[in-house]
Amino acid sequence: MEVSMEREQVDYILVYFSYLMTSDEALALRHCTSSEKLATMTEGDREKMTPIYLSKGWLTDEKDALDLLKDGIDRFYQNVAERIMAEHADKVFMNKCPKCGRLARTPKARQCGHCGNEWR
Repeated sequence: MEVSMEREQVDYILVYFSYLMTSDEALALRHCTSSEKLATMTEGDREKMTPIYLSKGWLTDEKDALDLLKDGIDRFYQNVAERIMAEHADKVFMNKCPKCGRLARTPKARQCGHCGNEWR
């Protein structure tokens, strides 16, 4: 049975260690976030902005990058975080509270956002 990483850990890795993404992963992420932004626009604005997004590299038609998104954005996030941990565990600092063991908000935080413990 596959054990998935908790969403809190996935988000932490993607926010603070995104520099460890491959170029295809970064391109897929940029494509996804840009697609989400386009989806909030009116149809007319979306038609006008799509070619601009493509020319700026915010959207892509690169098959390798788009294949990473084929199982959905949540699975993509999970896969990227798991790959980063598998390949770069020595570079990823999971800053956990010494009292409750939960992740701090940032790698440099010295106060737990969950239990309020301080370790300054």
